[in-house]
Amino acid sequence: MFELLVRVLRRLLPTQLYHCLRAVWRRWQAFFGRTLKRISPDAYYLLTTHGIRKHGRFRLDTRRLRHELDEAISAHPRRKGIVVVLPGVEWHLPLFQRPHQLARAFARQGYLVVFCTPNRMDRVRHITRVEEHIVLCPNLASAAAIPDAIIYAYWAPMRRMVELFSPPYRLIYDYLDDLDIFGVDARGLTFDHAWLVEHATVMSVTADRLLAQVRDRRPDAVLCPNAVDYAFFHPAASPAPPEDLRPLLDRPI
Repeated sequence: MFELLVRVLRRLLPTQLYHCLRAVWRRWQAFFGRTLKRISPDAYYLLTTHGIRKHGRFRLDTRRLRHELDEAISAHPRRKGIVVVLPGVEWHLPLFQRPHQLARAFARQGYLVVFCTPNRMDRVRHITRVEEHIVLCPNLASAAAIPDAIIYAYWAPMRRMVELFSPPYRLIYDYLDDLDIFGVDARGLTFDHAWLVEHATVMSVTADRLLAQVRDRRPDAVLCPNAVDYAFFHPAASPAPPEDLRPLLDRPI
Protein backbone atom coordinates (compact mmCIF):
# COMPACT_ATOMS: atom_id res chain seq x y z
CA MET A 1 0.00 0.00 0.00
CA PHE A 2 2.81 2.42 0.89
CA GLU A 3 4.64 1.66 -2.39
CA LEU A 4 1.41 2.31 -4.31
CA LEU A 5 1.00 5.66 -2.54
CA VAL A 6 4.57 6.61 -3.45
CA ARG A 7 3.99 5.76 -7.11
CA VAL A 8 0.77 7.82 -7.18
CA LEU A 9 2.46 10.83 -5.58
CA ARG A 10 5.35 10.59 -8.01
CA ARG A 11 2.93 10.79 -10.93
CA LEU A 12 0.76 13.57 -9.54
CA LEU A 13 3.35 15.90 -8.02
CA PRO A 14 5.92 17.99 -9.88
CA THR A 15 9.33 16.30 -9.80
CA GLN A 16 10.99 18.97 -7.66
CA LEU A 17 8.17 18.96 -5.10
CA TYR A 18 8.16 15.16 -4.95
CA HIS A 19 11.91 15.00 -4.24
CA CYS A 20 11.57 17.74 -1.64
CA LEU A 21 8.81 15.86 0.20
CA ARG A 22 10.79 12.63 -0.03
CA ALA A 23 13.84 14.29 1.53
CA VAL A 24 11.70 15.68 4.37
CA TRP A 25 10.13 12.26 4.96
CA ARG A 26 13.51 10.53 5.09
CA ARG A 27 14.87 13.10 7.54
CA TRP A 28 11.82 12.62 9.74
CA GLN A 29 12.29 8.82 9.63
CA ALA A 30 15.94 9.18 10.60
CA PHE A 31 15.14 11.59 13.44
CA PHE A 32 12.36 9.35 14.74
CA GLY A 33 14.61 6.29 14.58
CA ARG A 34 17.48 7.98 16.43
CA THR A 35 15.13 9.31 19.10
CA LEU A 36 13.38 5.98 19.64
CA LYS A 37 16.70 4.12 19.74
CA ARG A 38 17.92 6.47 22.48
CA ILE A 39 14.71 6.44 24.53
CA SER A 40 13.74 2.78 24.18
CA PRO A 41 16.15 0.39 22.44
CA ASP A 42 13.72 -2.50 22.87
CA ALA A 43 10.88 -0.64 21.16
CA TYR A 44 13.25 0.35 18.34
CA TYR A 45 14.33 -3.26 17.85
CA LEU A 46 10.73 -4.50 17.77
CA LEU A 47 9.73 -1.77 15.32
CA THR A 48 12.58 -2.48 12.91
CA THR A 49 12.05 -6.26 12.98
CA HIS A 50 8.28 -6.54 13.40
CA GLY A 51 7.72 -7.61 9.81
CA ILE A 52 10.43 -10.24 9.66
CA ARG A 53 8.02 -13.17 9.99
CA LYS A 54 6.19 -11.85 6.94
CA HIS A 55 9.24 -11.73 4.68
CA GLY A 56 8.38 -13.46 1.45
CA ARG A 57 4.62 -13.42 2.05
CA PHE A 58 3.63 -10.82 -0.51
CA ARG A 59 0.05 -11.70 -1.46
CA LEU A 60 1.18 -14.75 -3.37
CA ASP A 61 -0.74 -17.98 -3.77
CA THR A 62 0.88 -20.12 -1.08
CA ARG A 63 -0.89 -23.26 -2.29
CA ARG A 64 0.35 -22.78 -5.86
CA LEU A 65 3.89 -22.04 -4.69
CA ARG A 66 3.82 -25.11 -2.46
CA HIS A 67 2.84 -27.21 -5.48
CA GLU A 68 5.67 -25.68 -7.53
CA LEU A 69 8.09 -26.33 -4.68
CA ASP A 70 6.97 -29.98 -4.50
CA GLU A 71 7.70 -30.28 -8.22
CA ALA A 72 11.18 -28.77 -7.75
CA ILE A 73 11.87 -31.21 -4.91
CA SER A 74 10.63 -34.17 -6.99
CA ALA A 75 12.98 -33.12 -9.79
CA HIS A 76 15.95 -33.76 -7.43
CA PRO A 77 15.33 -37.30 -6.16
CA ARG A 78 19.01 -37.96 -5.41
CA ARG A 79 19.50 -34.87 -3.25
CA LYS A 80 21.37 -35.20 0.05
CA GLY A 81 18.84 -32.92 1.73
CA ILE A 82 17.06 -29.59 1.37
CA VAL A 83 18.70 -26.41 2.63
CA VAL A 84 16.35 -23.46 3.20
CA VAL A 85 18.18 -20.12 3.20
CA LEU A 86 16.07 -17.69 5.21
CA PRO A 87 15.18 -14.38 3.49
CA GLY A 88 17.65 -11.64 4.28
CA VAL A 89 19.35 -10.70 1.02
CA GLU A 90 18.18 -10.80 -2.58
CA TRP A 91 19.69 -13.37 -4.91
CA HIS A 92 20.27 -10.71 -7.60
CA LEU A 93 21.87 -8.27 -5.20
CA PRO A 94 24.90 -6.70 -6.95
CA LEU A 95 27.05 -7.54 -3.92
CA PHE A 96 27.31 -11.35 -3.97
CA GLN A 97 27.74 -12.24 -0.30
CA ARG A 98 28.43 -15.13 2.04
CA PRO A 99 24.84 -16.51 2.00
CA HIS A 100 25.02 -16.70 -1.81
CA GLN A 101 28.41 -18.39 -1.76
CA LEU A 102 27.31 -20.94 0.84
CA ALA A 103 24.14 -21.64 -1.16
CA ARG A 104 26.36 -22.51 -4.12
CA ALA A 105 28.61 -24.61 -1.89
CA PHE A 106 25.63 -26.62 -0.60
CA ALA A 107 24.40 -27.09 -4.18
CA ARG A 108 27.80 -28.38 -5.28
CA GLN A 109 27.68 -30.91 -2.44
CA GLY A 110 24.41 -32.33 -3.78
CA TYR A 111 21.84 -30.49 -1.67
CA LEU A 112 18.77 -28.79 -3.11
CA VAL A 113 18.89 -25.16 -1.98
CA VAL A 114 15.65 -23.21 -1.55
CA PHE A 115 16.84 -19.61 -1.41
CA CYS A 116 14.04 -17.55 0.14
CA THR A 117 14.16 -13.97 -1.07
CA PRO A 118 12.74 -10.78 0.46
CA ASN A 119 11.64 -10.23 -3.14
CA ARG A 120 12.01 -6.48 -3.25
CA MET A 121 14.61 -6.70 -6.03
CA ASP A 122 14.25 -10.25 -7.36
CA ARG A 123 10.54 -9.73 -8.14
CA VAL A 124 9.74 -13.41 -8.70
CA ARG A 125 6.22 -14.80 -8.32
CA HIS A 126 7.00 -18.46 -8.90
CA ILE A 127 9.55 -21.01 -7.72
CA THR A 128 12.39 -20.01 -10.03
CA ARG A 129 15.50 -21.99 -10.86
CA VAL A 130 18.56 -19.71 -10.85
CA GLU A 131 21.39 -22.26 -10.89
CA GLU A 132 21.88 -26.00 -10.77
CA HIS A 133 20.22 -27.26 -7.54
CA ILE A 134 19.25 -23.70 -6.47
CA VAL A 135 15.72 -22.30 -6.68
CA LEU A 136 14.33 -18.95 -5.55
CA CYS A 137 11.28 -18.97 -3.31
CA PRO A 138 9.30 -15.72 -2.83
CA ASN A 139 7.20 -17.10 0.01
CA LEU A 140 8.71 -18.25 3.31
CA ALA A 141 5.47 -19.91 4.42
CA SER A 142 5.73 -22.34 1.49
CA ALA A 143 9.32 -23.25 2.33
CA ALA A 144 8.47 -23.65 6.03
CA ALA A 145 6.29 -26.63 5.13
CA ILE A 146 9.29 -28.64 3.87
CA PRO A 147 9.77 -31.63 6.19
CA ASP A 148 13.18 -32.26 7.78
CA ALA A 149 14.61 -29.08 6.32
CA ILE A 150 18.11 -27.78 6.99
CA ILE A 151 17.59 -24.12 7.92
CA TYR A 152 20.36 -21.62 7.31
CA ALA A 153 20.07 -18.51 9.52
CA TYR A 154 22.64 -15.72 9.60
CA TRP A 155 20.93 -12.82 11.41
CA ALA A 156 19.70 -12.82 15.02
CA PRO A 157 16.10 -11.69 14.26
CA MET A 158 15.75 -14.72 11.98
CA ARG A 159 14.91 -16.62 15.15
CA ARG A 160 11.33 -15.54 14.48
CA MET A 161 11.44 -17.08 11.02
CA VAL A 162 12.66 -20.38 12.44
CA GLU A 163 9.49 -20.52 14.53
CA LEU A 164 7.49 -20.97 11.32
CA PHE A 165 9.06 -24.40 10.79
CA SER A 166 7.74 -27.54 12.46
CA PRO A 167 10.20 -30.05 13.94
CA PRO A 168 12.07 -32.08 13.03
CA TYR A 169 14.50 -29.73 11.32
CA ARG A 170 18.21 -28.98 11.55
CA LEU A 171 19.39 -25.44 12.14
CA ILE A 172 22.63 -23.80 11.02
CA TYR A 173 23.39 -20.49 12.72
CA ASP A 174 26.12 -18.59 10.92
CA TYR A 175 27.22 -15.82 13.30
CA LEU A 176 28.49 -13.22 10.81
CA ASP A 177 28.85 -9.94 12.68
CA ASP A 178 29.23 -8.74 16.25
CA LEU A 179 25.88 -7.65 17.66
CA ASP A 180 27.39 -4.24 18.39
CA ILE A 181 27.18 -3.30 14.72
CA PHE A 182 23.39 -3.03 15.06
CA GLY A 183 23.92 -0.02 17.28
CA VAL A 184 21.12 -0.93 19.68
CA ASP A 185 21.36 -2.44 23.16
CA ALA A 186 18.04 -4.29 22.99
CA ARG A 187 17.11 -7.30 25.08
CA GLY A 188 15.21 -8.72 22.10
CA LEU A 189 18.34 -8.78 19.96
CA THR A 190 20.34 -10.49 22.70
CA PHE A 191 17.54 -13.00 23.31
CA ASP A 192 17.19 -13.88 19.61
CA HIS A 193 20.93 -14.39 19.30
CA ALA A 194 21.12 -16.51 22.47
CA TRP A 195 18.19 -18.65 21.28
CA LEU A 196 19.91 -19.39 17.98
CA VAL A 197 23.20 -20.15 19.73
CA GLU A 198 21.44 -22.63 22.02
CA HIS A 199 19.22 -24.35 19.46
CA ALA A 200 21.50 -24.49 16.42
CA THR A 201 22.45 -27.98 15.28
CA VAL A 202 25.61 -26.50 13.78
CA MET A 203 27.06 -23.12 14.63
CA SER A 204 29.71 -21.30 12.66
CA VAL A 205 31.41 -17.95 13.20
CA THR A 206 33.42 -15.71 10.91
CA ALA A 207 36.15 -14.47 13.26
CA ASP A 208 38.20 -15.44 16.33
CA ARG A 209 36.54 -12.67 18.35
CA LEU A 210 33.08 -14.12 17.69
CA LEU A 211 34.33 -17.60 18.47
CA ALA A 212 35.55 -16.38 21.86
CA GLN A 213 32.10 -14.92 22.59
CA VAL A 214 30.28 -18.25 22.13
CA ARG A 215 32.98 -20.71 23.20
CA ASP A 216 31.49 -21.24 26.67
CA ARG A 217 28.02 -22.01 25.31
CA ARG A 218 29.08 -23.69 22.08
CA PRO A 219 32.47 -25.37 22.36
CA ASP A 220 31.61 -27.13 19.09
CA ALA A 221 31.30 -23.87 17.13
CA VAL A 222 33.20 -23.92 13.84
CA LEU A 223 35.47 -21.07 12.79
CA CYS A 224 34.73 -20.41 9.13
CA PRO A 225 36.36 -17.10 8.13
CA ASN A 226 35.33 -15.13 5.09
CA ALA A 227 37.49 -15.77 2.06
CA VAL A 228 37.88 -14.94 -1.60
CA ASP A 229 36.08 -16.52 -4.54
CA TYR A 230 39.26 -17.72 -6.25
CA ALA A 231 37.56 -18.69 -9.51
CA PHE A 232 36.10 -15.19 -9.79
CA PHE A 233 39.32 -13.25 -9.11
CA HIS A 234 41.92 -15.55 -10.68
CA PRO A 235 41.27 -14.42 -14.29
CA ALA A 236 42.58 -10.98 -13.28
CA ALA A 237 46.03 -12.58 -12.91
CA SER A 238 46.44 -12.66 -16.68
CA PRO A 239 47.46 -10.98 -18.81
CA ALA A 240 50.59 -9.97 -16.96
CA PRO A 241 50.49 -6.64 -15.06
CA PRO A 242 51.93 -3.54 -16.74
CA GLU A 243 55.62 -2.86 -16.32
CA ASP A 244 55.10 0.19 -14.10
CA LEU A 245 53.24 -1.99 -11.55
CA ARG A 246 55.83 -4.77 -11.40
CA PRO A 247 57.85 -3.13 -8.55
CA LEU A 248 54.77 -3.50 -6.34
CA LEU A 249 54.48 -7.25 -6.81
CA ASP A 250 57.17 -8.20 -4.29
CA ARG A 251 54.63 -7.81 -1.47
CA PRO A 252 51.00 -8.75 -0.88
CA ILE A 253 48.47 -6.50 -2.59
